[in-house]
Amino acid sequence: MVVYIESNFILELIFDQEQCASAERVLEFVEQGGASLRLPSFALLEPFYRVTRQVTRRSDVRWSLEQERKHLHRATNETGRRATALVMQAIAALDEVNLAEYGRLYTMLDRIMACAQVLPITHSVHSPEGTRMNLILDTLTRSLQHPCSRIWSTISTSPCSCAETGC
Repeated sequence: MVVYIESNFILELIFDQEQCASAERVLEFVEQGGASLRLPSFALLEPFYRVTRQVTRRSDVRWSLEQERKHLHRATNETGRRATALVMQAIAALDEVNLAEYGRLYTMLDRIMACAQVLPITHSVHSPEGTRMNLILDTLTRSLQHPCSRIWSTISTSPCSCAETGC
């Protein structure tokens, strides 16, 4: 049996969303040898983008909270001290969530990469001349500067047929 997944499967696991338990069971089934796992290489990019976008958004909120904490910290009354403590807890919670999501991102991708066949992006998948997809891939590669070279190495723009990739 072959199980095909895409980025939303990975995102369910990373963000511990509604279908996480089902996705976890599928991944465990594959890890135990019950099926082989395949995914398009491009599906590996969205999880990094989404986690990074979430962390950036939370960093903006954190910065605002930090500014408010500095202001409240100057207060001498009990209300100001309690508000400062609550803001500090919120900042700590945001930091904890960011670390947890990055941790789950790398944990899930390590698990998936250990048992999956990553299907490369090939000439046959995109425009006849291939230039549009090559431009997109070049731009993504330069802009994201992804730390996981194993994932970047799976993205291929060289032509191949379905017989070669087994898809």
